[in-house]
Amino acid sequence: MGCCASRAAGTYPALPSPQPNSSQAAINTTPSNTALPRPSTTHTTTSHHRPLNERFNVPLRTHAWTARKSKPWTRTKLDRERIAFFDTRVTGRPEIWGAIRAAVGELHAEAKNGGEGGGTATAQTIIDAAGATLPTGDLADGVYDALGAYYGIPEWVVCDPVNVTEEGEAPEVEDEEDRKGKVVVTERDTVKVTTRLSERGGIDVRIRIGRGETVKTLARMVAEESDLPPQKHLKIAYLGKILRENDTLAAQGWREGHMLNGLVFG
Repeated sequence: MGCCASRAAGTYPALPSPQPNSSQAAINTTPSNTALPRPSTTHTTTSHHRPLNERFNVPLRTHAWTARKSKPWTRTKLDRERIAFFDTRVTGRPEIWGAIRAAVGELHAEAKNGGEGGGTATAQTIIDAAGATLPTGDLADGVYDALGAYYGIPEWVVCDPVNVTEEGEAPEVEDEEDRKGKVVVTERDTVKVTTRLSERGGIDVRIRIGRGETVKTLARMVAEESDLPPQKHLKIAYLGKILRENDTLAAQGWREGHMLNGLVFG
């Protein structure tokens, strides 16, 4: 009887229950611990990235520039070209161009008053209200809207040159060295060409060039007229095709009155 009673408890002896501090528990919990994210590592990685909606914005400052002797600017010419610039903007948001135009007007008014009148502060308020940002604080370096679109502004739009030519003032005469090699061309032998640049807000550069001049000469004249930096390189395109530099416009199918494109590289 005693032997039967001892077998009734089960064929195999009962296993000991695992202890919380046993080696088995330590082994089982190790993988779950290593799978957990490390907050400190994640924080370090994300802290080096600037949010997409955060852009550099420097307070507005004044701009100064000097016109070339070969390209004098009178106040009448400045006023005329500035009106044409804002009236021919076809890219970007109209409300941003309107804000830029109003801000520039405040800067011009302040300059005429000898730096008095708070025009810079008012211009800053206008730009801020439009949601635009100034990456360098200089309007001549352009502005960005809230969507990241760039708006280029030529320096002659932002302010007058320090050596602005007064009305009726005779331009400086070229010296003998500048006149060497130049051929006198009558207006009948020239053609008026308009080139729209791919940067600086897409300004239109209008020049008159000899009918027999090459595209290379045209590109040089456009670069000089638009005050492109020396490190920039200009290619002339027509109807989506880059023109050959050593041929004339007419030889490559250009028709008088048609717009050319100036592609700026560098």
